[in-house]
Amino acid sequence: MEKNAGPDHQAEYFAWFDFLRITLALGVFASHVGVEPFGTGHFGNACVQVFFALSGFLIGGILAKSSLADLPRFYFNRSTRIWVPYAIAIAVLFAGTATKQDLSDPKLREFFFYKATFTYNTFGLDQLGTFIQRTPLQGTGNHFWSICVEEQFYLVAPFVIVFLGRRRLVVYLILVGLLVLNFFHPHNFTSVALGVLLALSREAHGAWYLRSKGVALAAATLVTAVGLGVAGVLPYTAAVPFVAVALVALVARPHRRIAVGAWLGGLSYPFYLNHWVGLFLQKRLAALFHTGRFLTALGAFAIAFGFSAVHYRFIDSEVLRRRGRWFTTRLGIAACASGILLVVVGLLGGLTVYGQH
Repeated sequence: MEKNAGPDHQAEYFAWFDFLRITLALGVFASHVGVEPFGTGHFGNACVQVFFALSGFLIGGILAKSSLADLPRFYFNRSTRIWVPYAIAIAVLFAGTATKQDLSDPKLREFFFYKATFTYNTFGLDQLGTFIQRTPLQGTGNHFWSICVEEQFYLVAPFVIVFLGRRRLVVYLILVGLLVLNFFHPHNFTSVALGVLLALSREAHGAWYLRSKGVALAAATLVTAVGLGVAGVLPYTAAVPFVAVALVALVARPHRRIAVGAWLGGLSYPFYLNHWVGLFLQKRLAALFHTGRFLTALGAFAIAFGFSAVHYRFIDSEVLRRRGRWFTTRLGIAACASGILLVVVGLLGGLTVYGQH
């Protein structure tokens, strides 16, 4: 979490979240390499669900303290933090795709359209089984669906939490409704909703989850959800949001900033976006150096990590350092309008394309 002026300012710093972020990003990388620590096939997605709960907790906490006047800065901060690295990641993916595929393929352009308009989670995922060979680099960049979920949350959450701030019961009902809906129609906003609920409960009742009974409840929730999921009593989609929010509650302890942790936490986003670069070169590494699977994967990790470290140093950190000087209320409003417009264009485009199938 950043300590900037405006609605993102927080009195405390959650230093352990930095280490959690890089651990989750590494977990997604491991999953894409083919490592499944628990043999379930859900390890990478589970890491993403924890990311969602973490975002819900942090953003929910910011918005619970925000007023309408704070929203332009909120949208500006979110757009500069998310859009700039994401746009570069799409551009790099496009360049890599151009070396392997025919860019005139309309289906290929359709997938890039969904990624660029933050609607890939809505229209792209369910087409993978049919059109995997026509996706960018045969599914590379598929993890961008989670960025689309986060962006949709960032756009909608202020309208729910801030605009309905005095009607907090309505906010709770919406969040609980998303939780209940997940049992009947699984969706990717459940972990986010639980993270927001945790943040709102903190705002209303203090950091209850740091007390002994709260820690016991979070630990019991974590163990029970994992147990019921492994036993098959609860489907994965119903169990994992509780695992995610319980883990966030256990780690959400204010602590002074730890330099190496802050660096790793900041690097986790570009690494998550661009770890495919190393995987893309994996076969070439194996052919060039005649190494086994482990050493090839290690080389892919080194490339991805190095690329992401440079990305963070010269792009992410510079944007974060300078955006306070760039901000104006007009730019914040423009960021909100642009985000909404992008998603609307994506939805309209997706519905139109589906109508032609």
